[in-house]
Amino acid sequence: MSPPFKVLVADDSEEDRFLLERCIRRNSWLQLIGAVSDGRQVLQWLAGDGRYSDRLMFPFPDLLLLDAIMVEANALQILNWLYNHPFPELKVVIFTGSSTPAACEEYLRQGAHACYQKAVDFGELKKDVGQVADALRAGSYNFASPQLV
Repeated sequence: MSPPFKVLVADDSEEDRFLLERCIRRNSWLQLIGAVSDGRQVLQWLAGDGRYSDRLMFPFPDLLLLDAIMVEANALQILNWLYNHPFPELKVVIFTGSSTPAACEEYLRQGAHACYQKAVDFGELKKDVGQVADALRAGSYNFASPQLV
């Protein structure tokens, strides 16, 4: 078995972070390495800036589960930063509760690997996180074939 994929959760909703963390902990292919509540923290973690410079304590993620709309920096700003600071192995999956299909398509054009509408039911969210893990295991997330779910 391959080691689990390291996951960073970024969501400004404490409840949504809790539910995503719970889904990740229940999936043997995923390992939660941290959770942040705003876009600035995402960028600092990815860049290894400030308190996030200790990569033993704050390892670089394989997967970023990113809320579309957060304070300090939103998903499009983070995707733009990633375009200018590429990390080829990082997969970015947007979970959004308020975006339209057109907005999700824009996230995909800007470099996200998939865009999911946030499930209101824990079972559905767990299924969605499982689909993300399955896609990672299969190596099916790449810039050539982003997914709108």
